[in-house]
Amino acid sequence: MSGSTPGIVYRTKKDVMYVTRDGASWRSELVDAVGIETYIEAPTLRFGPTGTPFVSYADETNWGKSYVARRGAEGWELLPYLDKPYELVMALDPSGVPEVLSTQAGGVFHTVARDGMYETDLVLSSKTEGGTVGVGLPALVIDAQGGRHVALRTAQGTLFYAHDAELSWTLVEVASGTSEVTPDIALDERGQVLIAYAEASQHAALATVSAEGTVTTTTLGAEPARRLALLSAGAGDWFVAWYPEAEDADTWHLTYPDGRDTQLQGPEAVLAVADGKLHAVYLQQHGFPMWDVCYATRDL
Repeated sequence: MSGSTPGIVYRTKKDVMYVTRDGASWRSELVDAVGIETYIEAPTLRFGPTGTPFVSYADETNWGKSYVARRGAEGWELLPYLDKPYELVMALDPSGVPEVLSTQAGGVFHTVARDGMYETDLVLSSKTEGGTVGVGLPALVIDAQGGRHVALRTAQGTLFYAHDAELSWTLVEVASGTSEVTPDIALDERGQVLIAYAEASQHAALATVSAEGTVTTTTLGAEPARRLALLSAGAGDWFVAWYPEAEDADTWHLTYPDGRDTQLQGPEAVLAVADGKLHAVYLQQHGFPMWDVCYATRDL
């Protein structure tokens, strides 16, 4: 889901699906069918400058590949960005060119297609003397000038902000001892970096990083957080949603800038603002292993 474009992407065990809203109803279409004996990493959906949807995902069939799919007049075109099925996230540059971050062998790598060729560079390596330690799934956003901004967490719990200048990456340590929760990243209307993450206590937190690299952190809630969703809505507004690791294990807590709180159901969520409303997509379990893909709106 992105901005005013009513689109959702999700995965089943064997399919990647794209869903759009047509008035009061929903229309679904298949992006890629990869067979029943596979697992597809959670896909990412982004929209180009003209509204073209792009979906990134990994296909583990027959050792598989990592793809970016682009929807055109003849259907979905599959672009094999990486030759193995890595965990990956995607963002689009200002001209609509997809760029991906992938986790490989203890490192985070950036890949972009230029003139039909794929260029890959290393953002961060967490290799240490005597072995390799893991690095979590990163988050990526690209600004209006094409600058790349990344939030990533090493297995030792150090959260970094990375940004590039002509594909030379600069790292800023945001927090140490963070819990094993996937962060999210966004830019506000002034270009300031916002990063949602979980502290060592697993409490949701928000970090801001100034252009000079100064980091300010704020604890958002007392509920332990799992996966986080962050949205910068302009005019100084931002929203963070998280799924708590608690007895009430199906509840998302959504915190507004003024401190208001609401709840949604399910273990994943995506946020967007359009037409004066906050839009959320989330999953709700109804009998293992079945899940419903749900959509909700709320006035700002």
